[in-house]
Amino acid sequence: MDDFAICYVTGEGIYDETLVSVYSLLENNSQEGYDIFIFDTTIREEFSQKLESLSEGFPGIDLFYQAVDDENLNLVPRDAGMFHWSTNILLLLPKLVPDDIRWLLYMDYDTIVDANIKSIAQHVDDNLDVLGVMEEVRLAQTEVGQIVKYVNSGVLLMNATSWRAKQLSESLLAYVSETKPRYPDQNAVNSQISFEKIGLLPLQYNFSRRMWDQMSPETDRSNLRAKIYHFWGPWKPWHRFSGHELDSIWHRYKDACPVPLDIGQYKGSLMMDLFESTILQNMDFDAKLRRVINRILFS
Repeated sequence: MDDFAICYVTGEGIYDETLVSVYSLLENNSQEGYDIFIFDTTIREEFSQKLESLSEGFPGIDLFYQAVDDENLNLVPRDAGMFHWSTNILLLLPKLVPDDIRWLLYMDYDTIVDANIKSIAQHVDDNLDVLGVMEEVRLAQTEVGQIVKYVNSGVLLMNATSWRAKQLSESLLAYVSETKPRYPDQNAVNSQISFEKIGLLPLQYNFSRRMWDQMSPETDRSNLRAKIYHFWGPWKPWHRFSGHELDSIWHRYKDACPVPLDIGQYKGSLMMDLFESTILQNMDFDAKLRRVINRILFS
């Protein structure tokens, strides 16, 4: 699509991790000629140089690394949620890309694109404001035949045209500023956009380690064909104590990335991470969740 773009938000502490995700995207989609926008609070010269070096190997792709202007940046609250405030820039994206971009795909820095994702365009619907994959916590709370529309914000297909017309960026960021939710961008999308304006993407566009773990034992995992892996949660593939089977996918792209990377095995806020990890590991992700996942996987 000529009026389609792919967007990231990066910042302090995740520059090289962002490069790994961008590289995985380029490696599998360079023939599609996408415009890729990477937004930051300010331009970092070292990251800019690495990005330029990376793009030289993929001449069919245009990479744009841009700082958010002060007028728009002032809309982003500085004191909301458990993540760095700059992650809320994703709610600004339809205002930041050129006006001729009608649809954009946002991806978190901790994603890996492991296939051609051109097929995601089949899900574009001008009657919708946003599309995403169902949040797993909500999956665990639903019945098998019920459809849930609470989407994970790590991968979002956004109708930039409707967001501009409805001034959704402004209203969603105002909600974040007023309510200060723990998951600001995700809560804003799911609570402030009308139920009927949220669409669902197949799980293959935002597949997590938790989904892998909850697949039924009889499932032939060798046939797994996820297109985008999302390594959400406190334990990342590059962390010292992470050892999930799917981590090898991230490491494959990290090791092949043609620019120098400095990715440590640190763990920040260890007590908070341990606390959240314990909660995640003991959530009610039971047989009901497995049945739901196997019903809708790759539909």
